[in-house]
Amino acid sequence: MKRKKIISLILFTNLLLMLACGSGGTTGSVSGSSMNCGFDACEGRFSSLKGTFSEEFEKETSEDNIPVSVSVSVEKGAVRFWVEDSNNNQTVGTASPGTPASIQGLAEVSFDEFKVYFEASEGEAAGVRFMVEY
Repeated sequence: MKRKKIISLILFTNLLLMLACGSGGTTGSVSGSSMNCGFDACEGRFSSLKGTFSEEFEKETSEDNIPVSVSVSVEKGAVRFWVEDSNNNQTVGTASPGTPASIQGLAEVSFDEFKVYFEASEGEAAGVRFMVEY
């Protein structure tokens, strides 16, 4: 009986740790992803995007928010993308095939990282390309 309690406690603790380390609102997935980063800029792509996914970028700063520019193009489907500042204000754009989009807004920096969120508006998007400058 004591062994069952210990195993249950370990499983519960692991579950809590996994939830605490989650990506804060990411409920989707990507496949075929790649990203190349230089100084204060990253260019990347997703072969496929399903649901909502956040990509994290490193930025050493003492600021709570930093200015970010994001440009997105997509071959199939539509992609809604955004950054969010420390007051939960979002700057949002939507890209569709033949109609790329760009935004400039503030992104909250937490532990020297900020997030850009991508959402497949129609459930799934393909051929997603993005440029993030910060």
